[in-house]
Amino acid sequence: MNRVSVTDSVALGLALATLAHSLLLSGCATDSWSNVQATGFNGFLKTIQVQCSPLLLGRQEMSSALQAGAGDDNYNYFLDQTSKLYYQKIGPGGYSESLTAFFGTGYDRAINCVIAKLPAARS
Repeated sequence: MNRVSVTDSVALGLALATLAHSLLLSGCATDSWSNVQATGFNGFLKTIQVQCSPLLLGRQEMSSALQAGAGDDNYNYFLDQTSKLYYQKIGPGGYSESLTAFFGTGYDRAINCVIAKLPAARS
């Protein structure tokens, strides 16, 4: 007859609780938190910061905000939509439409430049 000791039971329970906790936390993490080393996306942002400058959307020059790494709601919206484009959650048409709806018309040069600089392989 196999007997399981109290120590073995406690160790197994602790291991299962740790595993469940880890799985729960990883499932709830946002893209920015779960992809701390977004080297591909960060490289893309650096590319458009330089190659699409001046990156004018609305009355804001996004290249400066990208360089500083902070901005207002306009910058946050631009960064959110650009992230969705990069990670293929929206296509180029949806990206263009969403930025035009938010910032207004007249910014096709900036939007088209961002789309043109997308790398073929993104991760």
